[in-house]
Amino acid sequence: MDGRVVNITQPTFRAQVAAGLTEAVRIAGARGARVVLMTQPCSNSGERPNGQPWPEDSPRRISAYNSIVRSVAARTGATVLDLDAMVCPGGAYEQVVDGVTVRGPDGVHFAVGPDGAGPYLAPRIFPVLVAQGRLAEPRLTGRSSAR
Repeated sequence: MDGRVVNITQPTFRAQVAAGLTEAVRIAGARGARVVLMTQPCSNSGERPNGQPWPEDSPRRISAYNSIVRSVAARTGATVLDLDAMVCPGGAYEQVVDGVTVRGPDGVHFAVGPDGAGPYLAPRIFPVLVAQGRLAEPRLTGRSSAR
């Protein structure tokens, strides 16, 4: 940024990330939509050529970002969906969770296919999204949400 290397653990950059996320929530919710923010899950993309882990895999950086997500949600009324907890039990990277291969071979992306992350995550994510949509529906349509 401005010719300098920055990362999420630096207070000035953290503040900028928080401000940007806050603005995104404001825009997304401006007409009454409910906003759901997801935490960043842990990752394990392997080693750099020097044998060290990649910076983006750093638990400290992921924790810093997830702290921003929670803080912004608390200030704005957004809902937090803890994707990190869903796919990183105990805070540790696992390719297989509850017998399901949820992460792809690159250690970052989710596994695809009928036995991949979709069927594992859908019942954990969709109920939250549907509930938030139902809370927003009366404001968006002017109708009662009684069903």
